[in-house]
Amino acid sequence: MDRQQLGELILASSETMYRVAKSLLRRDAECEDAISEAIVKAFEKIHTLRFDRYGKIWLIRILMNECYKIMRREQKTVSLEEYPLEGKTEEGEDETFEILDTNIVEREEKDINGHKCIFLKRAAHEGLGVDFDRILYVSYPEGNLILQIYTADNVSDEELMKFVEGISLAEFPQEKQNDFCEPQSWSDYLLMLKEEDYAVAESDFKLEATKQEMDHLHSVGSEVDLGDMIAEDEEGNSIETNALTACVKDVQIAEDLSLLDFDYVDEDLKGQTDESGKLRPVTIQYMKDGDGISTVDETLKTEEIQQCLVYVTVDYKNAGDVTLYNILFFANILKLQETEKGYRIFDRASQMQDLDCDTVVSSGMTDSPEMAYFDVHGGNGNGSNYIDVLEPGESKTVHIGFLANKDELDLLYLNLDASGAGYEFTENSLKIGYVDIRQ
Repeated sequence: MDRQQLGELILASSETMYRVAKSLLRRDAECEDAISEAIVKAFEKIHTLRFDRYGKIWLIRILMNECYKIMRREQKTVSLEEYPLEGKTEEGEDETFEILDTNIVEREEKDINGHKCIFLKRAAHEGLGVDFDRILYVSYPEGNLILQIYTADNVSDEELMKFVEGISLAEFPQEKQNDFCEPQSWSDYLLMLKEEDYAVAESDFKLEATKQEMDHLHSVGSEVDLGDMIAEDEEGNSIETNALTACVKDVQIAEDLSLLDFDYVDEDLKGQTDESGKLRPVTIQYMKDGDGISTVDETLKTEEIQQCLVYVTVDYKNAGDVTLYNILFFANILKLQETEKGYRIFDRASQMQDLDCDTVVSSGMTDSPEMAYFDVHGGNGNGSNYIDVLEPGESKTVHIGFLANKDELDLLYLNLDASGAGYEFTENSLKIGYVDIRQ
């Protein structure tokens, strides 16, 4: 599937995407955020989709993951997915529903209003805020359905039981079917999981780049040709333009948010500060992965590291001869280590060789390379990271904020590629070149 086909799929699936988001999130603003992030992620990860026929399922799964992220941030109560017990194989035979969850440390079966329920508790990471560590499956044989409920650890068993007791199956008019999410068949769900596993196994994530590939490095103050960018013409048609340049004018570091315009600071970012306004340290856990069946994840070490605001001033310029409207801008930071042959994406776990550590789990926002703040908002597309208009020769200053661990400030490079690749090297990002903002 190419980018144009993905765009067409997104347009054709817009109603479905909204219904899915609305079934998990209450507020329209949250739905819009989730859909916007899902679209960005889909374009970023398009190379992981191996079979076009699973494109819609793949897209909806990305959207659901973004919804779950918002739910964790907002500390909501539950998320729901419905899967029929019955699914048809290619031979036309029914398949049996199986619980596929791993890292389960507790299991309990109950009967609620005549419905079989299975409570599962997953191994949780301590000290990292709200964790959706409990899963409940409720069987509704009369409708051939299984209801799957994810629950946060700040919801009591009594509250959860009361919630489940209030659930019942009811028919709804055919004309209102579009207002509800269709349950997913079990066999389709298994196909989706198989496709996701295949995509992960076959994806060629580029975590290293040679010195030659990194030949387009830029310094603060130099002009960067942004290549193909998304904008609109005067008639509102979406276009790709190569007329845009950017220049990083300044980089500042702070341990609070005083550099920011609080009209543009969201609640997630505000939540990273303490009562004095200083950014709180993040709790980092170094984990040894279990197999999820006979062993669970083990915490080998825990430490606290100060979060820092990385405040970047960028001038975007229309170097062409045509007025551009609704110009999409995007930036993220990469943490890079220099090697003998070039550069490598920084992996904190690999630095703890004495611990034999597999993964690192962080409580804050420093593990995300994406923009935590920007002070130019506009456009009529998904999200608000748009510059409304740039006349030929005109520039617009955008202040962008990221959070980073204090001990990683000497690893930071800025990626201005609008495709948003922040976890690996991509051909387009290497062509544009990264900006060295190490401190």
